[in-house]
Amino acid sequence: MSRGGRPTLETGGLTLRCGLDWPLPDEVEVGAGTALFVGGWCFAREARLTGLHLLVDGQPQPLLAFRAPRRDVLDQHPDEPYSYRSGFWGIARIGPRAPGEKVEIAIAARAADRRSATARLATVAVGTPLATPLPLSEWANLGDYVGETGDAPLVAIAMATYEPPPELLRKQIESLRAQTYRRWVCVISDDRSSPARRRVIEQLIADDPRFHLSVSPERLRFYRNFERALRLVPREAQFVALADQDDRWQPDKLERLLAAIGNNDLVYSDQRIVDEQGRELAATYWSVRDNDHRDLAALLFANCVTGAASLFRRDLLDVALPFPPRQFAHFHDHWLALVARVRRGVAYLPEALSDYVQHGAAVLGHDRANDMPSLGARLRRLREDPRQRLHRWRLTYFVDCCRLMTLAAILEQRLGRKLSLRDRRALQLLARAERSSFAWLRLWLRAARELLGRPRTLAAELGLALALLWRRFAALVPGASERPRPIRRIDAAPPARLVQQPGRRELRDPAVGALAAKIAPLELAVSDGEPERLNLLIPHVDLKHLFGGYLTKFALALTLAEHGRRVRVVTVDPQPPLPGDWRGRLASYPGLEGIDERVEFAFGRESEALRVSPRDGFVATTWWTAHVAHAALRELGREGQGFLYLIQEYEPFTFPMGSHAALAAASYELPHAALFSTEFLRDWFRERRIGVFAAGDAAGERRSLAFCNPITPVTPPTQRELAARRERRLLFYARPEAHAARNMYELGVLALVEAARRGAFDEGSWQLHGIGSVEGERSIEIARGVELRVGMRCDQRSYAQVLREHDLGLALMYTPHPSLVPIEMAASGMVVVTNTFETKTAERLHAISPNLMAADARPDALAQAIAVACRRVEDTRSRVAGALAVSWPRGRKEAFSDAVVAQILELERELGGQSTSEAKGVRAVPAVQSAMGVGKEVR
Repeated sequence: MSRGGRPTLETGGLTLRCGLDWPLPDEVEVGAGTALFVGGWCFAREARLTGLHLLVDGQPQPLLAFRAPRRDVLDQHPDEPYSYRSGFWGIARIGPRAPGEKVEIAIAARAADRRSATARLATVAVGTPLATPLPLSEWANLGDYVGETGDAPLVAIAMATYEPPPELLRKQIESLRAQTYRRWVCVISDDRSSPARRRVIEQLIADDPRFHLSVSPERLRFYRNFERALRLVPREAQFVALADQDDRWQPDKLERLLAAIGNNDLVYSDQRIVDEQGRELAATYWSVRDNDHRDLAALLFANCVTGAASLFRRDLLDVALPFPPRQFAHFHDHWLALVARVRRGVAYLPEALSDYVQHGAAVLGHDRANDMPSLGARLRRLREDPRQRLHRWRLTYFVDCCRLMTLAAILEQRLGRKLSLRDRRALQLLARAERSSFAWLRLWLRAARELLGRPRTLAAELGLALALLWRRFAALVPGASERPRPIRRIDAAPPARLVQQPGRRELRDPAVGALAAKIAPLELAVSDGEPERLNLLIPHVDLKHLFGGYLTKFALALTLAEHGRRVRVVTVDPQPPLPGDWRGRLASYPGLEGIDERVEFAFGRESEALRVSPRDGFVATTWWTAHVAHAALRELGREGQGFLYLIQEYEPFTFPMGSHAALAAASYELPHAALFSTEFLRDWFRERRIGVFAAGDAAGERRSLAFCNPITPVTPPTQRELAARRERRLLFYARPEAHAARNMYELGVLALVEAARRGAFDEGSWQLHGIGSVEGERSIEIARGVELRVGMRCDQRSYAQVLREHDLGLALMYTPHPSLVPIEMAASGMVVVTNTFETKTAERLHAISPNLMAADARPDALAQAIAVACRRVEDTRSRVAGALAVSWPRGRKEAFSDAVVAQILELERELGGQSTSEAKGVRAVPAVQSAMGVGKEVR
C-alpha cells in the first residue's frame, strides 16, 4: 500500500482515514533489533485528532511529528475538514524476533472529544539472512598459498562485484595476490553481473583457490550486496577486510592494518586518488576535509571511514549484521564505522595503502563524497526562489535527518546499556534538536565552527540545521484553523522516495529536475525466484480523472489478466495519497469489475525496489513510461527485444517545441511493438513513417495492431423525445486548461462567437453549455443574450445523461486521433461539429456516423459548420438514425475482443524473439509540433 489507506471503525464510532507515504518492507531482518521509518497521513472524519502514536505489536511508541500540514491529502479529500493537518512520521523500533514471526505496525489516534481508534498500517515479516557463512572447507588446497599458519590470524577479504571493468578487476585481483601477508581468503559476492562479466571474474580467479565466487540469486544493489559478502565470511576468520572491485592495494596493506588495529574494532588507512591509468590525482584522500573519526556526532553526520581502506574484527559483524533496512540511501562503510566507534573504537593509519580509482561507473567517487560548497555557491543560493529553498530543506529533513535518526535508533536498540552516556547523547543530538531549542542551537554552533575552519563534515551540520528550521516552519501552530490559509499553505508532503541516488548532485533547477525524475529508471530487484509478469506502466493512479485513455490502460491490464497473463500495474510518477477504498472504487467502474482481484499493483517510485523476474515484459502507456520500460529491459539485458507500446496519441503534439516534445518523439525510436487506439492513428504513423513504420509498411504491419477505445454507453433519445424539446442545447467539450491545448478551447469559443454573429443561435432559443473543465466554472458572453456556461467534468454516469440532454455537439482535437467525445456525442443523437486533421478526414468521420460534421480548424469554417448543424438538429429522424449507425465498442470486451487479445499476445511473443538488429531499425521521423500542454489521455 502506498499513499493510500483503509478506513477503520473502532471504539466510539471514530472513523480514521489513513495511509502510508512509502510501503514498509514486506520482510526485514531484525537480528538484535532494528527500526523502520514510518510516514503517512491520518485524520478522523468526525473530530480533530489531539493524540497519535505508533503501535508495534500493540506496544505504543512516540511519533516524531503528527498533524503536519499536507496539501496533497487535502487535494484528495477536499470535503474533509481535518484532512489538511494529517501528516505524521516516526521511527518504529523492533526488538529481537525469530525469523518467520510477524510484526504488526499500527496507528492509534485520540480525538478532541476523547474518542479513540486504531488502524493497522502494515504487517512485516521477520526475514532470514541473505546468506550464511561459508565453511572454510569451501577453499580447497589452501596450504600452498597461506604458508606456515602458526598463530597468524585468518583474514577474510569480502569483495562485492557488479559488472566489474575487466582491466580494473584484473589489477585489483593481482594486488590481492601480491599481499605480503599470506593467510587470507577472499569471498566475492557478485550481484548478478552479465554472463560475459561473470566469466571475466571466473577466469581471473580460476587458478587461485583462495578466491570463492558466490552469485546472488537476486539483484541487491551495492549496499545489500556488501551485506551478503559479509554474511559469507567464514566463521574461522578473525579479521575482515573490505575490497572494491576496481581499486589497487599496496602489497603491505593487510600487514600494516593488522599491526595498527590495536585494541580497536576497526582500522582504516589513507588512500591515494588515481585515474583508471594509475595517474595520481591526489596523494591523500583528505585533500578537502579533516579526518575526524573520534567525534561520534561528526561521524554520524558525515562518514569519514572508507570501507575499501578498512580492516575490522570479525565479531563486529555480530552487532553490525543485519544492516539497517534499506529505506534510505545507507552506505555499508558508514554503518560499520558507527558500530565500531561505539564498541571498541576506530583507529586511523595516515598512510596511503591503496589506490582509489576514479571512473564514471563508481557508485560514489572521491569528488562527490567530498563535495564542499564554496562560499560563493552559498551566497548564490540566497538569490534562489524561497520556495525552492524550502523544498531543498524539506528534502534534506526526510532523506538525511530521518535517515540519521533511524541509524541512531538501531544502534541504541542493539547496544543498549553498553553505550556510554556521552555516545548516547551524541546519537540523540538530532532527535533532541527537533524538540529542544538548546540542542538546535548547539547544532548551529557546530555548523558555524565548520564554516570558520577546515571542514570536518562538509557542512553537513548546516544542512541538517536548515532542515530542522523547515521542520519548525511545518510545526503546528496552536489554535490554528484546520483549513490552510489561502496565503500561507505550508506543506509537509514528503518526497516520493526516501532512497535518493547516492552521490548524485541535486538538480537545483526545478524544471530540469522534474524532467530528469520523469524519465529516471525504476530501481529493480531482479530475482530468478520471482514469477514472470507483464508490467503495465502508468503515470499514477488517478481516480479524479479516470476517463477515456486512463480507463483503456486499466481495461487492457484486466483483459490480459483474464487471458492468463500475470499482470501488474506499476506507477512511475510519485503517487498522490489515495482513499482507503481506492481498489474497490477502481473496480466499480463499468468494465473494470474484478481488477482489484485479478491485477497486481505496485508503486514504483515509493517502493524500495520493484521485484521482477529476468523474463518480465513491459507495456508502456505514455512517452515517459516508454523510456522507463526501455531502461528496465536494458537492465535485464534485453533492451533489443522491446516492449509493448499502447499509443493513444502522437504525444509530441501535447507540448510546445522543446525538451518534452523531443523526448516524446524519441520514445517512438525505442524498440517496441505498437498498440494503436484507432486505425486513424495507425494510418497517420504509417504515412509519416514514424515508429514501427520507420522500416516500411510491411514491418509496421507486422509489429502493430489497431483497436478502438470503448466509448461511454449511451442510449439515444427517441425521435419523439427529441421532437418534444422546447429549446435546443449545445454542448461544447471545453478544456480551457493549458495541458488540454490540443482540444482548442479558444478556437471553439471564437467559432461560437462567429456562428452567433451569423445568426445561428436565435436569442432565447438556444442554451450553450460547456463541459470538461478541471479548474473551475466560468461564463462567457458569446453574443447579446447568448452566454456559454463552462462546467466541470463529471462522473461517467452523469456524463452519459448530459449527452442525452443536448442536441448539438462541438468537440475539437487538433491531432490525428478522432477523440472519443465527438463519437459519444454522435451516438447520443447529437449533430456534432468537429475538426479534420490530415488522415482524419471529413469522409472518414462521416463514415463513423452521419451525425459527424467535420470542418477545417478555422473559426470561419467551424462557424459555418455550426450554423448548418443548428438547422440539422431539427431533422430528428436523421439524428436517431445517425446515432444507431455508430458501430463502435461500448465496453471493454468489445474493444479487446478475443481476436484483438490474441494479436496482442502474439506481438508480445514475437518481441521475445526479436533480434537486436531488427529492433534498432525502428526510428522516428521528426514531425512539426502544433499544440502545447502536457501528455494527457484521449479525451
